[in-house]
Amino acid sequence: MVNPGWDLYKSEIERLYIHENKTRAEVMRLMATKYSWNKTKRIDKRKREDDKDSEVFVNGLQIHPTKIARSSYRNGFLTEYSRRGPSPSTPEGHVVATPTSAGIRIFYSNFLPWIRFTRLFQPSEDDDNSPSSELALNSSRNGKAVARGMNFELMQHLSTLIPWTKLQHRLNMHSSSRTSAALSILMPEKEPGQHDILSTALSTSRAGSQECLSVVLYLISNNLTSRNSEGFYEAIERNDKLVLKILSDTGWDDLEHLKILLSAREPTAESITEKLFAAAVRQHNFDIVQNMLRSGMNPNGLIENLIVESEETFCTPLQYIAATDESAHAIKLFTSHNADVNFSVNNDGKNALYYAIITENETSIRILLAHGATVTQECVRSATAFRPDDIKDFRLIENIIDIYFDQDVARERDYTNTLKLAVMRNNVSIVERFLAKGADLNGLLRSYFPSWLSEHQTTLLGYATNIGNIEIVRLLLHVSVRKDPSLLRPPYISPLAIAAGKGFIDICELLLSSGADNRAADEGENTLLERAVPKNNLALCQLLINHGFKIDREPRETQPCPSALMIAVQKRLVDIVNLLISSNARLNDVFDMEPGSILAAAVEVGDEAIINNLISVGARWIGLGVSRICNLQTAIFLQNNGFLSELVDHSGPKLLAAAISAQDDGLAWFLLHNNAHQQRKKPTLVEETPLLAALQVNNVGFVLALLERGAQVTDDALTEAVKDNVDLLPTLLAGFTGSAPTAVSAAVLNASRIGLDLLREANVALKGVP
Repeated sequence: MVNPGWDLYKSEIERLYIHENKTRAEVMRLMATKYSWNKTKRIDKRKREDDKDSEVFVNGLQIHPTKIARSSYRNGFLTEYSRRGPSPSTPEGHVVATPTSAGIRIFYSNFLPWIRFTRLFQPSEDDDNSPSSELALNSSRNGKAVARGMNFELMQHLSTLIPWTKLQHRLNMHSSSRTSAALSILMPEKEPGQHDILSTALSTSRAGSQECLSVVLYLISNNLTSRNSEGFYEAIERNDKLVLKILSDTGWDDLEHLKILLSAREPTAESITEKLFAAAVRQHNFDIVQNMLRSGMNPNGLIENLIVESEETFCTPLQYIAATDESAHAIKLFTSHNADVNFSVNNDGKNALYYAIITENETSIRILLAHGATVTQECVRSATAFRPDDIKDFRLIENIIDIYFDQDVARERDYTNTLKLAVMRNNVSIVERFLAKGADLNGLLRSYFPSWLSEHQTTLLGYATNIGNIEIVRLLLHVSVRKDPSLLRPPYISPLAIAAGKGFIDICELLLSSGADNRAADEGENTLLERAVPKNNLALCQLLINHGFKIDREPRETQPCPSALMIAVQKRLVDIVNLLISSNARLNDVFDMEPGSILAAAVEVGDEAIINNLISVGARWIGLGVSRICNLQTAIFLQNNGFLSELVDHSGPKLLAAAISAQDDGLAWFLLHNNAHQQRKKPTLVEETPLLAALQVNNVGFVLALLERGAQVTDDALTEAVKDNVDLLPTLLAGFTGSAPTAVSAAVLNASRIGLDLLREANVALKGVP
């Protein structure tokens, strides 16, 4: 201590600390009593503010208190290079050894569920006459150590439970120390060193049946199953086989042991019995299943579902068995132990019969029906997917439908959703059977229609129309109709609107000839002709016009959607354009969306025949929404008819940029000579300029021509030059003033030293956000 004031107290402090082994609190209390040591404001202030001498030394250097934590961290930090680098060479004759870590000693309570459960097969000396003592004594069939293979399988299983760093050792070699570490991580030990002894026994294939059984039961009771790199189903199957193999080898699969296990009212025992029962069911080990049922196992408990055809996470054993090939004996076994044939996990009607139907298990269907299984709506909905040639005995499906209707004979039910799957599968025979039963099919169902990228409501007839099966449409024509279609509003869509949008002229003719009121089909989001025109079916459009459907919407100042004529023009459907014009379609409507008018749409597509036809019958409104001119011929036509100058005045730079981007040099030079480059209004942030378009397509001639005509050089133009054409950068910078942060950033990112030098020499300001 440098401070001479401490010399008075050094010997006293040394005596208390070193010789009498006092704690700091005791030293402070004694010094306060003897020398009146007390904290004062002056001391606190000195500690906080004064540059006092520090008593902390790191690597021989005295450290200021404010730097202690940071310095300590820096000295204790191990760099990645140091960690992975080679160790320093050891001098000859020296041995370097790392002392083992003392580790953490954990003492587990004897009241833990697992510790309590272990008394079943490892009882104390006082429990010699208890059932658990008998269980422990008979826990192995032959009294010898389990097979070498079981030791190996258990070690392999343990090695996959912990995400180890892979070691470069020989294949199928497992480390005893890693096994011990895994056991220490996963499960408690009754006494210190138990895991070390067990891991050594496993690695040397000397582990006994009790040891292996103890580990396996602990793992399954805590749901510690290995997934490794396998698929979901493969991992569960492997775990099931391991559990049942060890159970069989240790003699725990007989009735006596299972009765004692099931009689234990411990949470661990209950968890183990559930997992054992599930494994036995999934592996079709019906000897164990029968023993467990006879011992009082609940036949309606849930197990993990591995039925591919089902989306449920869990199911009952009876549901699982009903979907397998070995169902005949098993179903009778479960029903004889009062398994509920009508149980469903979520009360959604997906009972055992449903599982039998979706897996086409005819044997299970017959047995379950014989045991009084209820035919739910989910059952019959699944059954409707089967056509006569899909299943050996189609009478089973017909029988299911008959039972379903007999159950519902006393109440009215809408069968629209029930029959949806049959319609989707074009299952005519099932539809006919429902109709023969007098099913009510007037309900609405929701369906996604890719043509309109949205979900709509429609009738079963509309759903059948969307599928395109005219035979089913004919069957449903007079039974799947809404009483008052005019009351239906979006998102409802009528069968006729669907047929028109799909281009099914035969179904349209059938629907139109049925006598139903189809006026509502023309009142939705789009008219029938607007839906039909994109399919380019002239006969269909003629059919709809002949039946008096709308050619145009009601007149208004601006139309919210493109008309049938505008759609036909944009798709260059000359015959349909002529048909609509001859049917007196309006020619000069104004539309909310670009290009804003029918004549403008014709200009953008550049079809001279359509343009001439429209103008000849009175199309005059072109508007100012044209975003591009298709070709030079169209531009000359616009000039000859007096439209070009107004378009150039309104959006000349946009039209010129579009022509340059399309690399139509003839059109671009034509527009340039007509002064389309002149900016008469402030451009939007997203609007592409002609100069930028020319740089993007590397058209040097247009770049120079635009610069000669005074084109404004922007930050975007400089950025494009920096990235792709540095040779043009001096020319662009000649008349540039201001900042170009994006161009500077591009030069840095592209490591363009030339670009940076040119920008610096031109005194381009670097301020601003790129």
